[in-house]
Amino acid sequence: MDSIQIQSSKNDFSISQDEKSTNCQKSHGSERKKFKKDEAKYTLKKREMKNLESYQQAALLCLMNSKCSFSVEHPGKQSKVTVTMPRLVNLYIDKQEIEVAKLADTQSQLIMKKEVAGGVSQTTSTRRYEKNKRIFTQNFLFDLCLEYGFWFESKPSRKSKKSHQMERITRIYYKDTYLMNQTKMMELGKAVNSFLFSNIINDKRVTINQNNSKLSDIKKSFGLNDILFM
Repeated sequence: MDSIQIQSSKNDFSISQDEKSTNCQKSHGSERKKFKKDEAKYTLKKREMKNLESYQQAALLCLMNSKCSFSVEHPGKQSKVTVTMPRLVNLYIDKQEIEVAKLADTQSQLIMKKEVAGGVSQTTSTRRYEKNKRIFTQNFLFDLCLEYGFWFESKPSRKSKKSHQMERITRIYYKDTYLMNQTKMMELGKAVNSFLFSNIINDKRVTINQNNSKLSDIKKSFGLNDILFM
C-alpha cells in the first residue's frame, strides 16, 4: 500500500515538473514576442526619424535659397530603407563662402579622437562621427535660418552622451507669417530632395544658385512666393 502511495507521489511530482516546464516555455515565448515587437517599433521609429532628418535639411535649404546659394555633392552609397540626402558642402551668403562640410568634419573629428582615447572602439566612434556630422549640419542650418528671419517650433532629439542633439521642427514661420507644419515640411523636403538628386546623377557636385527657378517653383506649389522672403 505504501509503495503505491510513493509511486503516486512520484507521478504527481513528475506532472508538477512538466507543468512548470510548460509555463516556463510559455513565459519565454511571450517575452521573445514582446522583445521582437519592441525591436520592430524601435527600428520603424529610427527610420522615421532618419527620413525626417533628410527632408528637414532639404526644406531648410529650399527656404534659405532666397538668401543664399549652396553646393551639394552625392553622398556615395544610398540607403535602401531610409531617405538619403545629398551632402551639403558649402553655403554662399552675403559674398561669403561657408565651408559647412569642413566645419562639421573638424568638430566631429575632435569628438571622435576624445572617444577613442577614452576607450570607445574605432567602429563605434566612426559611426558616431558620421552621425555628429549630420547633426552639426542640421543645427548649423537651423541657426542660420534664425538669423535670416525664420523661426520654428521644434523638439530636441533624445538627449544622449553619445552624440549631439538635433532640433526636430514641428512648425515653420517667417517673421510674423506661419508657413507650414511638419507634414508639409516633409512634403516640401521630399520634392526638394528629388530635385537635388536629379542634379547630381551625372555630376558629383553641383552649385544651386540663389533664387533657383526650380526651387522657386517648388515653393510656389506649397503656396510660398519668393517675394515673401525679401
